[in-house]
Amino acid sequence: MKLAIIGEFDAEFEPHAHTNAAVSHSAAMLGVNVQADWISTSDDRIGDLTEFDALWFAPGSPYKDLARTLNAITYARENRVP
Repeated sequence: MKLAIIGEFDAEFEPHAHTNAAVSHSAAMLGVNVQADWISTSDDRIGDLTEFDALWFAPGSPYKDLARTLNAITYARENRVP
């Protein structure tokens, strides 16, 4: 499973470290192989999220590009991407 974590990763921001831990822990408990990929809202990859099975919008703001963030949310909602 490919998971995009949309947000501005900061290793010093505790919720981001906990997000990574939560993904790893949940994947292990469920026996699922999860490839999690942090994508900044300023990264061009946010324009094409079709390779991902799920999107997670990370805590912490502001996002670098709010319009791209909202477009990604719209994509997820319109295409039933969890």
